[in-house]
Amino acid sequence: MNNRYVIIGASAAGIAAATKLRQLDQEAEIVVVSEETDLPYNKCFLADYLSEKKTQSALLLKQADFFKAQHITLKLGVRVTALAPSDKKIILQDGTHLDYSKLLLAMGGSIVMPEIQGVENVQGIFQFYTLQDTQNILDAVATKKAQRVVIIGAGLSGLECADSLHGKVGSITVIERAAHVLFTHIADDAADFIHTVLEKSGINVRLNQTVVKVFSEQGKLQAVQLADGSVIETDLLICALGARPNSWLAETAGIAVMGGAIVTDSFLKTSDEAIYAAGDVAQITNKITGGKVKSCSWPDALQQGAVAASNMAGFLKEYGGSVLIVSSSFFGIKFFSCGDVKAERMSDNASLRKTNESFRLIFHKNRVVKGFLLVGQTHNILNLKQSVLTGSQYDFSELI
Repeated sequence: MNNRYVIIGASAAGIAAATKLRQLDQEAEIVVVSEETDLPYNKCFLADYLSEKKTQSALLLKQADFFKAQHITLKLGVRVTALAPSDKKIILQDGTHLDYSKLLLAMGGSIVMPEIQGVENVQGIFQFYTLQDTQNILDAVATKKAQRVVIIGAGLSGLECADSLHGKVGSITVIERAAHVLFTHIADDAADFIHTVLEKSGINVRLNQTVVKVFSEQGKLQAVQLADGSVIETDLLICALGARPNSWLAETAGIAVMGGAIVTDSFLKTSDEAIYAAGDVAQITNKITGGKVKSCSWPDALQQGAVAASNMAGFLKEYGGSVLIVSSSFFGIKFFSCGDVKAERMSDNASLRKTNESFRLIFHKNRVVKGFLLVGQTHNILNLKQSVLTGSQYDFSELI
């Protein structure tokens, strides 16, 4: 009997795994199950789609004919409700099940909307995480002529969303519950630099605030109220908070989960011998610190999917972990972050250079880079990455 590989999730890790599995096992049955109804696409380009710099077809990871040619069954719009590891089955929403020889959990993450009074059955409230979310926002801007937008979250997603809508609408207000923008990535002095850029672009940023209530008229959004009691009139409310790993399927099935992510070993195997995990849902090793972290990088997800597939097919291959490098671009500035920037900000081994156009922080040990934060000028990013990845010494004269 041929193997049946089942993959839950059709993003970077899932599609990389399906592609690799077909290369390694020409006879096996491969089934990819996704709750989303769109063909697999690159989430990194959603901001480009929102700004209309890229078309929807340009986002696709694979065309429909790829799956047909490779004899990969792609089940879209199908929700998995439970795992039955003891029987090697997954349970689908319609009550049917799929047997598997090996299973890959690559469900990624999802946004959890904050508790806000009055949001039920109100038009004009959206998330910014999936392709369908992005299309919904575009449709609202185009057809309803929305001119005032409030975005919840001043992390990467929130700032990218604001940048994409800049120029499409009349006003944008970003609400952030933390003390500064990009709170999980950077220290306050770097945040001040970015905050200034936002203000110069006409973006209103409200820090240390949350949206607690919405006001509507005949089901249409009119305004939001913040925790301090202030009211902002708006046509759209967009939640662009960071995603949490979709680990509940694993947890309810008794598979080990820690810190919200699925625990994996060096072969990306979970606590169940027949189940693997990869991508945003998985917990991996941070190469710099040796500690366990949530995976959150698209390139790493691609690699993890391919490594997991090799192991599922019996070709043992270790995954050594990841150097988590976060990158983005918004309002004309580029952003790169690697390592625990906040913890190392005041280190004796931190080299800092600030100008009106850039913020560059590099922390190191014996001239070997252990992490960095670049905002604005990023011309030496390749050399920094090389030092982090290979342990080679970095030429600090580049800072001059």
